[in-house]
Amino acid sequence: MQREAILEQVIKMVAEVVECEPSEITPNASLPDELGIDSLMGLEVLVMVERFFGIKLGEEQLHLMTTPERITDLVIGNKEAVAA
Repeated sequence: MQREAILEQVIKMVAEVVECEPSEITPNASLPDELGIDSLMGLEVLVMVERFFGIKLGEEQLHLMTTPERITDLVIGNKEAVAA
């Protein structure tokens, strides 16, 4: 899966959690500051990402999930680690 496709899917997931249109979310939008995602909502995004991409990030990664772009980096990094 290409980076842009992963980012697009991540943005869709974040949009679902914050109940807005994906077009309203930029790749560098701050989840807590711009989108109002609290820790519980962040956990919801984490679970959605893990299930969709078939990866395990773990709750310790939650503090790194600050933007859709950063989540995409975590997904790609996890997939590369699993493939190695």
